Amino acid sequence: MFPQSNREPLVNILDTKCGVGSASSDYTTEFFCLGHIHSPMRDEMPADVRSSLGQLLAEARKAATEGDVETATSLLASAHTVATNKLPEGHRRDRLRHGCQAAEQALPDEQLVAAYISAMEQRLPEE
Repeated sequence: MFPQSNREPLVNILDTKCGVGSASSDYTTEFFCLGHIHSPMRDEMPADVRSSLGQLLAEARKAATEGDVETATSLLASAHTVATNKLPEGHRRDRLRHGCQAAEQALPDEQLVAAYISAMEQRLPEE
């Protein structure tokens, strides 16, 4: 058991980040919740990176739907490189990198490529 003086900062964090009430005496719940707090700095995306990825993905979608496999492949490879080099490690980066590879492997299936690109675009933060 934690002394009350050590528990107070923990409760404040839980109230702010997890919505767990300060009346909670269940330390297991508190630690479980703390394990799922994501640092906002870890998954941030700079505006210029978001813009670049958005443009690359939109152009890749257009090229794929027009049957230009070579251009779509090149654009997806560029988006993968931007995600790898410019995004911090984390779930968003991993999903975008995986999506680029999966979309490239799906070529020349235009509908499948468009679906992968749409899923990646949804992972981009709003401008």
